[in-house]
Amino acid sequence: MRIKIFSDSDIVELEQRVNDWLEENETAEVVQLAQTESPELNGTPWSARITLLYRESRNRLAEEERIESEGISSAEELIGEPMIFERPERLIPLS
Repeated sequence: MRIKIFSDSDIVELEQRVNDWLEENETAEVVQLAQTESPELNGTPWSARITLLYRESRNRLAEEERIESEGISSAEELIGEPMIFERPERLIPLS
């Protein structure tokens, strides 16, 4: 797993930087994304931060070609039975 962090006070510029990175790294498989904001404080401007947790999937393009060549049209066909995610028994409050 790898991490990539983008931060900017201009939301349009931030969006462009993220999109450019995704285009340049098309084999990167984004596993998780988080967005945070920092308020304007003591002369420091407001900013937004986007954090991507990703894995370098060297075989991703080959896998996509295999899926296309086999005519797989849905996630169910690809993985077989649907995956079920269960909630934890007990949630712990953050504050």
